[in-house]
Amino acid sequence: MMATNKIQIEAQTREQAGKKAKHVRFDGSIPAILYGHKIPNVSVAIDAKSFVKVLPELSSSTLLNLNIDGDSRAVLVSEVQRDPMTGNPIHVDFHQVNLKEEIETTVPLVFEGVSLAVKDMAGMLVKSINEINVQALPQNLPEHIIVDISALNDFEARITIGDLKVGADVKVLDNLEEIVAVVTPPRSEAEMEELNKEVEENASEVKTEADEKKAAKEAEVAAEGAPEADKSEKKEAKKE
Repeated sequence: MMATNKIQIEAQTREQAGKKAKHVRFDGSIPAILYGHKIPNVSVAIDAKSFVKVLPELSSSTLLNLNIDGDSRAVLVSEVQRDPMTGNPIHVDFHQVNLKEEIETTVPLVFEGVSLAVKDMAGMLVKSINEINVQALPQNLPEHIIVDISALNDFEARITIGDLKVGADVKVLDNLEEIVAVVTPPRSEAEMEELNKEVEENASEVKTEADEKKAAKEAEVAAEGAPEADKSEKKEAKKE
């Protein structure tokens, strides 16, 4: 799916930066910064509700318009910082792009379809990568690339980067022979028994180690208390 800049985000320039950015969040906005080649960095504030609404649609290759005080800029979202407790965005980095210059970025992979090796043979789908590196003009960047796993009909089949449809105007920078996805066969009963045995042995080793540490600790405590016991016995002997 080719990137378009139909999404528009309103922004206002802000003088506040650093610690004062907290005040921006209290006003229902998210502090952000705009940077790019041969342009000065610009600190802005964007409406939190509007940005959160479109955030699920954005990827690292989604081209959008950032309207700063009436001045529209073609940008990509470079980074979104989130609150570790709530997961809400607390800061955004926008990268202004030149529509006449190719850029390098990553494009996420979206896995679709049904693999017969999974459905009928109880195999397990293994995804080796979730994104690829590409080079293209900003307006030609795909927002995501579809991986059709229906091609995985047996355990010998595999999908490589070279099998992906990225578009004629997009150059893939990764090794085309790199595997994207395969389906591995289910474990045999013998393999499952061996795996369970290893788990039990590891659990036993952990328990033994814990017991040894506990015994060592008890011995240490007993040794520390011994001198006090000797003193008490000597005092009792003097009294007698």
